[in-house]
Amino acid sequence: MNGNIFKTRLLATSVFAGVLGSMAVAPAIAQEDTEAEARQQTVQVTGSRIVKQDFVANSPIATVSSETFELTGTVNTEDVLNTLPQAVPGFDRTSNNPGGGYATANLRGIGSNRTLVLVDGKRFVPTTAGGVVDLNNIPPALVERVEVITGGASAVYGSDAVAGVVNFILKDDFEGLEANIGYESTLEYGDAQYWNADLTMGANFADGRGNVTMNLGYTNREAVFQGQRDFSTFALGDGADGLEPGGSSGVPAGHLFDSFTFSDGSTGQAIFTDGGGIRPWVNAGANSDRYNYAPVNYLQLPQERFNTTTVARYEITPEIEAYARFTGAFNQVPQQLAPTPAFTTITIGTDNPFLTPEAAAVLAQIDGAYGDPVDGMVMPYLGRRMLETGARASNDDFFAFQFQAGLRGEFGPGIGYDVFFQTGRTQDNNDLTGDISLSRFLQGVDATTDADGNIVCRDQSGGCVPVNIFGTNAISDEAADYISAGLSSKSEYNQTIFGASINGDTSSYFTLPGGGIGWAVGFEYREESYDFRPDDNLGTGNLLGFNSAPPLSGGFDVYDFFGEVYVPILEDAPFADILALEGAYRISDYSTSGQTETYKIGGEWAPVEDVRFRVLYNTAVRAPNISELFSAVSNGFPPATDPCSASQDPEGEGIAALCTATGVPNVGTYEQRNSQIEGLFGGNPDLQPEEAETLTAGVVWTPSYIPGLSASVDYYSIEIEDYITSLAGGVGGILGQCYLPANNPTQDPNNAFCQAVNRSALGEPLVSANLANAGSLETSGVDVAVSYETEFDAIPGTFGLSYAALFLDKWDFYAYEGADPVECAGNFGLVFCDDPIAKYKHNATLSWANGPFTAQFRWEHLNGVDDDDPETDYIVESLDAYDLFGLSGSWDINDNVKWTLGVDNLFDEEPPIIGDNQEQANTYPATYDPFGRTIYTSVKLRF
Repeated sequence: MNGNIFKTRLLATSVFAGVLGSMAVAPAIAQEDTEAEARQQTVQVTGSRIVKQDFVANSPIATVSSETFELTGTVNTEDVLNTLPQAVPGFDRTSNNPGGGYATANLRGIGSNRTLVLVDGKRFVPTTAGGVVDLNNIPPALVERVEVITGGASAVYGSDAVAGVVNFILKDDFEGLEANIGYESTLEYGDAQYWNADLTMGANFADGRGNVTMNLGYTNREAVFQGQRDFSTFALGDGADGLEPGGSSGVPAGHLFDSFTFSDGSTGQAIFTDGGGIRPWVNAGANSDRYNYAPVNYLQLPQERFNTTTVARYEITPEIEAYARFTGAFNQVPQQLAPTPAFTTITIGTDNPFLTPEAAAVLAQIDGAYGDPVDGMVMPYLGRRMLETGARASNDDFFAFQFQAGLRGEFGPGIGYDVFFQTGRTQDNNDLTGDISLSRFLQGVDATTDADGNIVCRDQSGGCVPVNIFGTNAISDEAADYISAGLSSKSEYNQTIFGASINGDTSSYFTLPGGGIGWAVGFEYREESYDFRPDDNLGTGNLLGFNSAPPLSGGFDVYDFFGEVYVPILEDAPFADILALEGAYRISDYSTSGQTETYKIGGEWAPVEDVRFRVLYNTAVRAPNISELFSAVSNGFPPATDPCSASQDPEGEGIAALCTATGVPNVGTYEQRNSQIEGLFGGNPDLQPEEAETLTAGVVWTPSYIPGLSASVDYYSIEIEDYITSLAGGVGGILGQCYLPANNPTQDPNNAFCQAVNRSALGEPLVSANLANAGSLETSGVDVAVSYETEFDAIPGTFGLSYAALFLDKWDFYAYEGADPVECAGNFGLVFCDDPIAKYKHNATLSWANGPFTAQFRWEHLNGVDDDDPETDYIVESLDAYDLFGLSGSWDINDNVKWTLGVDNLFDEEPPIIGDNQEQANTYPATYDPFGRTIYTSVKLRF
């Protein structure tokens, strides 16, 4: 009944046993296997519900041991998961913008919502409306091991397992008292510090029939700002002579995007000087007026976390064992951005008392240009950084709990059962500071003088305070208080699951030459709901510094019935040491999207004991999540290019007439004012589940004539249809499909893509990009894993080598049927690929263990990548290969004390520096280490 015991054959067929240091703990595993064989116990592996002695997984499984977490100084579980070749980094400690204050797993790079996270084989409660689990809520100190299965697993676990499954298996038989204190810091800078402490207590009772294990943990991570590193102190952009300080066109003094003629005869855009004066805007070069927003952005998010987990089991009778688990976590993770960028059209009078006469005369040039309602009133488009109201901060307080209780055991010889109930909730109380009320800002900037010569708001309702936006630090404290908007929201995700399954085999009444047929059948009911409650300003979009976030409330329930079978046709036969088939089927009925069916079929053949071939075909589904179904329309500002902008030469491209027909009033002079274009994004209650086909096929080699060696090579393929995405992939795709002649050769303004583009009176686009089952995705590659362990007569100790690699063949996204693919294999960038998706990457570990001493040397490699946008001439169009090395060791000083010491980024490798095609901090900080050489140490006390 102990599902935590690995058999020898299972270890040999995993992708690699203990990704980052398993060799160091191999002797302990071997001892565990010997004891298991002596007891003739059974095992359940991730990817199957069948419990069977010597069961072997046909899906490649990567296993990360608890020793790996310890030797690598891991405080947050995503740090190890992101080093797996099968993973592309999800959100982590560097995810300031984009980010959400939580940490995620992202297998195969196809999205965290397509990676299913389990704890002890059962779903963990999500945090976001998209159903994504925050890994911060899983206690790393209580993790026995993590099993990662890649490839669809929906037939076994249901929706969301398209890319695979990450299964955290917790310790449930701990006895004694164990305390651990850890510290981490960069060597050169003395920052990026971590403090963590945890206490684990466990005891057996009732003559070993029961056990209670409890863990308490605390983590404190300090903030690091982008200004604390030379490479990220200045926001870099692409310039004429290379990378140069870029930043934002919105400046603390105020920047007008319209074109003006100045008193010296020069023309161009304008910037205000202190005191309300005005001069030409300098866009680039050594004297650029651009605002450097980088220094106050977080490079490492601060974090304070408390967590507790209690696991209990009790054998009521030899046939009935009760079990329970409670997990609770409190997690604070702020994010911080530069002061609010007020990018908006304002209405002011040329008699504004904060303007100099020259500035008023310059502004008067556009009087009436945009249909101004009153003579003397102008409507310029303004970009200004609101230094007077401080940096924007998003402060999240996350609370999560999950309670689980169940009964498991045996009905009789060879027939087991598991019945459980679990419920969980995550809450997020979010406070946003440093933002501006849009309505009060627009009211306050339109100032005039009253009959007594006092400066007042033209509209004095609501206690309006005049706002002087013309010049740096020109806004008074009273005006800053008037326009400031403290925003808040509360969200809550609830999940309830009831499940029951039975499993066994036919060996007591029917066997094949290979043994009894293993089987499992079961039922599961799951109910999930999410509620997001913003305050009025956040919900209605009455703000400037953050995106609007309308209320969201929705949920679904699903009934699942499933079954599995394992058919051992032959065993220990000539040319068939093993010959077996397996299959699974699941039918699910969703209250939102109806019925889905998934299945898997596979087989294994070992002509001799040393070589085993395996193949597994899965169909998988991902039902639309609550966010995708029920989100109200809200605005976002992705980077995109407007084909109708004068700089894109619409006349020369032959689309001037189409631009006019779709609402551009002044083709030839209209210019896109911002590199970001506003889009409207929302859910779609008519969405259908994504459907996927996954295939893995490989060979495992465990030569008896080379003891300690195992190797595997596995091909995988994932194809997703009805991929849920914005129409044409988003704002940029919609504009391209409407205007580019190759995509709209008839220049039809009534096609679906053009109808999604709405333009203001100035011609600025507002693009509707709601979700649809519009796209598809294909990815394939080869996983290679080798592990070897040996001893040398002349050198004491056990040496080990593990190597795990991914050779990526294809990663193609199609925004809609018939679209050309966005090819992300070997690429990075802003079109779609985002984080670098290398065609080759590996993780290799050389380890040594001798008595109380353990040491390991790690090497992570990422091949070079190219920018994913061939149409844009970026300064940095490729990133070189990147290598990180680490060294660590531990010493069991005595039975009660263990000391671990290690260094990450041993050779202080800096991240590649990028301009306009970066993610944040002038690089991709979740992929390339932005912190530098880091030392970590911990002391474990055992009693």
